[in-house]
Amino acid sequence: MDWTDIARRELGLTYARLENCSETGESATIKIMGVIKISPDLSELELLQKMEWALGLNYGLTFPQFRYLGEISGKHMIELEYVGDKNLEEMLIGNYSEANLIPSDIIGQAMMHIIRMAGVRPVSGEHGYADMFLSEVADGLENNVFAAGLTVDFPLGETFSQRVKFIPTLCHRDFSVTNFMYNTDGDTRLIDPRQKVPGAKVESCIYGSAAIDCASFLVSLERKELERAHLGMPSLGLYDLFEEKMKFLMGEGLFNEFMYNLCIAYSYSIYAACRCEYCLAPERRWLYELMRKRLVNSIRRII
Repeated sequence: MDWTDIARRELGLTYARLENCSETGESATIKIMGVIKISPDLSELELLQKMEWALGLNYGLTFPQFRYLGEISGKHMIELEYVGDKNLEEMLIGNYSEANLIPSDIIGQAMMHIIRMAGVRPVSGEHGYADMFLSEVADGLENNVFAAGLTVDFPLGETFSQRVKFIPTLCHRDFSVTNFMYNTDGDTRLIDPRQKVPGAKVESCIYGSAAIDCASFLVSLERKELERAHLGMPSLGLYDLFEEKMKFLMGEGLFNEFMYNLCIAYSYSIYAACRCEYCLAPERRWLYELMRKRLVNSIRRII
């Protein structure tokens, strides 16, 4: 289906220029003088609306603004604010000048996004939200370990709940270098928040733990630093710098060390469970195998 022609015809876009298009199953995303998200249902719109309501005026500082365009040809279309065409992953291993990569600025902006979200807490029932999110992460970890083909015994929800401690806050659930966008002015936004962590069947809500965003971003930074070293590029020290900043949040009581270690294990499990062509490509197979080893070692810290 030619979504470009549909967008031109139905939205009245006369001079629209297609810049890229990707389709996955029933969903598609096109970039056409901005960004339009195409979805088979309203779940993505509803998530964005919840995030916008929770963050209030801070929403536009962390996520792209959006508006619902309606149902067109059986699909729901959302226009997103254009927030740049390069993400942090591309900047770290792409053809960008080292002078444009200021580690303290990268980490500072990432922390500000996490802190804004961590400042939003549920009005009531924090214990219930904590239980839901813990079940969600445990479910995702278990499913990812199984998908990775690993035989590792580890305690699930009920045992975890005796050792974990965190304050439920708003969280992204998939905060990685891929979802960290830069615009031409050097400002950043996060894209593609999730209703549940990748791999989980249990659906929770918009509240979880800042530990999941810290761990997800930290592991994605580690992967890029490893790839830079593999390519003979100098280290930027991003992993160490972010880990140091992350400990501030732990010190503020947002989550304890066990919750952090649980989320680190979960973050490794995403990459260990992946079977995509990118991860399994011969030139990156070493990184895939390393993520599997990291997963096993991280699980040992929570059993």
